[in-house]
Amino acid sequence: MREKETLTPTKFERLMKQLSAVFRKKLDDEVMGTYYSAFREEDARIFSKAVANIINHREDGSFPTIAEIHKEIREIKENLTQRKKVYPCFYCGGTGVVIVKAGPPNEKYEVALRCVCKNARRFSPSIRQATKEEILKHLNSLPVIEKVVMECRNCGKMYEVKIHSKFDVSKIASRMSLCWECYVEEGVKRGIFAERG
Repeated sequence: MREKETLTPTKFERLMKQLSAVFRKKLDDEVMGTYYSAFREEDARIFSKAVANIINHREDGSFPTIAEIHKEIREIKENLTQRKKVYPCFYCGGTGVVIVKAGPPNEKYEVALRCVCKNARRFSPSIRQATKEEILKHLNSLPVIEKVVMECRNCGKMYEVKIHSKFDVSKIASRMSLCWECYVEEGVKRGIFAERG
């Protein structure tokens, strides 16, 4: 993890002057001092990104308040935290990227697209997100797979499904995904299996 970069008064003043120029608001020393007091503990890179986001996306044209800049900083920090998390995914294996076939029927080629899962958040929205249909169509065109790792929807534990012949990935993906222990427990609840003694 990178070390926190200090938000020096010089860097802060330069960024505030950018805001001041874009939103046409003159900032006196008292206002600058108040804003600096509110943000001096922030990482300079995150503060700089917050200022850039406000400049690029603020629509009403008013100068941002301290609370609004804090909100932008909080969203950036949350986004950075979520990008580090890896969620189990049947389609991308936690990478956030899937390979799909694209192009006209006689000139098919493979392209990397964002997956449909939470892991795709770490990539820019400008990269097209694949549809489940595209992903499944591509997976079904691959050679025989011997096993698939899935996440139990009940307990969250990862488990393997052994495959004995060519299969339709969409059937595996849409199957009720329970590990063996949860499958037996569900069967007991429904009266399919006898209670364990």
